[in-house]
Amino acid sequence: MTKTMAMKILVEDSDSLFLELEESEHIRKYVVAAIIDQKKAIEILRKEKTDLLAETTDHRELIAKPLTESKPESFERGNEIVSEEYSRIEDEVKALRLKGSGQQWFMDSGCSKHMSRNTTNFLSLKTLQRGSVSFGNGKKWHILGVVKVGKSLTHTIENVYYVNGLKYSLLSVSQICDKGNKLEFLSKICTVTDLVTGEIVLVAKRYKNVYVADFESL
Repeated sequence: MTKTMAMKILVEDSDSLFLELEESEHIRKYVVAAIIDQKKAIEILRKEKTDLLAETTDHRELIAKPLTESKPESFERGNEIVSEEYSRIEDEVKALRLKGSGQQWFMDSGCSKHMSRNTTNFLSLKTLQRGSVSFGNGKKWHILGVVKVGKSLTHTIENVYYVNGLKYSLLSVSQICDKGNKLEFLSKICTVTDLVTGEIVLVAKRYKNVYVADFESL
C-alpha cells in the first residue's frame, strides 16, 4: 500500500468517525430534551393532583361546617339528628308549589344521612329494630330500615334511611362527599363528580334556594 492510499484511508476513517460522533451527540441532545419534557409533565401532573386534593379538602370542610354547627349539644343514642335544613326545604317547596314527588331528591347540607319515604325504587331493604329522626321543627319519625335505591344494580344510592312519614327524599351532601365525590354548586345547577373517573354522576337543578335532583338523572 502506498503512502498516498494510506493517508486517504485514514482521512475517510476520520470523517466517518466524526459523523458517528456528531450523530451520537444529536441523539444525546434529543434524549436529554425528552427527559426534561417528561420531568416537566410529571411536575405539572403532581401539581394538578395536589390542587385537586386541596380543593376536595376545602369542599369537605365547607360542607361539614354547617353540619357541625347545626348539631345540638345533646345526642340521643340510636337517633339520627337532622338540622333545621329540612324545615327550610319544606318551606321552600311549599312556596314554589313543587309537588315533592317520590322521584325528586333534595340536596341537604344539614342532613347526615340520605333519607327517603318512597318505596317504589327500593332494590333492597334491611329492617331496623329501633331508631328515629329528629328535626329542628320538633318533628320526630321512626327509621324503618336501611335501603338501596336505584333504577338498576349499576345505578344506585346506598345506605338510605327509610323514614316513615317523611315528606321529601333527601340527599346528604356530606354522605355524597364521603363516597369520593366532588360537589359544585353553581347558580342554576349542582353537579356531583366522581373524583376517580371524573364522570358527572348526578345533576340537580336549582329552584330558588333549593337544589332538586330528579330520580331519572341518578
